[in-house]
Amino acid sequence: MPKLTGTEATRRIRDNGCSCPIIAMTANTAESDHQACLDSGMNDYLAKPILQQQLLEKLNQWSGVQQ
Repeated sequence: MPKLTGTEATRRIRDNGCSCPIIAMTANTAESDHQACLDSGMNDYLAKPILQQQLLEKLNQWSGVQQ
């Protein structure tokens, strides 16, 4: 995102009271990047390249869908 990072966007979303699940999808794969996502209020994290099955599993997990 050109003017706002994902972590900053997440902080703003959380500051506005939204508790919806937020899943990071990023090419930043260091453990510190993963932790920064969680620290900002994101619920989960996927590293690129993202496999369709991984994405579906995370979406099902956080939407409460049982498989």
